Amino acid sequence: IMDSERISEMARHINNGALRLYRLLENFLLYAQTEIVLSDRHQIDVFRSRYCLSPKTIITHYATKQAQQSKRDESLHLNLEDAHSVAISEELLKKIIEELIDNACKFSAETTQIEVKSWVEGENLVVSVMNRGRGMTHEQIAKIGAYMQFERRIYEQQGAGLGLIICQRLMEIHAGTFEIESVPNETTTVTMKLPLMQGIDAPKST
Repeated sequence: IMDSERISEMARHINNGALRLYRLLENFLLYAQTEIVLSDRHQIDVFRSRYCLSPKTIITHYATKQAQQSKRDESLHLNLEDAHSVAISEELLKKIIEELIDNACKFSAETTQIEVKSWVEGENLVVSVMNRGRGMTHEQIAKIGAYMQFERRIYEQQGAGLGLIICQRLMEIHAGTFEIESVPNETTTVTMKLPLMQGIDAPKST
């Protein structure tokens, strides 16, 4: 008969495994959806008509939440300028921030900083996420695609490597940009530009 501590430990492992599987399935479905949307001009227009107010609030909340889940909340440093609204739904901005923070946590040492910045530049809100860790080569950045994980056998990261490509596809759908700059074994910075919402009578979607 197992003691209560052992049973609790097994329950935690089962729960964590179930959460990883749920997120994996969620990412598969979202990736498939982005591919469909990118081939349909009408759907692209629908996605671009949605917006969220005060993106600073969304970024702060979900970056902090994801860092806490990864037990890296002390590593997180936020330097955010707000904008009235950006042309993406709250749900999808949340997803992008979760993926970028999760990625930064996975591929950097626990004692290093993860810096999240945002600022208004022309008609865009620029958001950057920087971590100090393994980094990526130019070849690896160029080969980013669905289901790809670099050096999986060495680092044993969970998931199917969909996070970055999902973020990239979502930026394409919303007429934004997505760039990765990295120095191997030093820093990796992901920078995205999201259009500010023009006009005040577009339908809000969360």
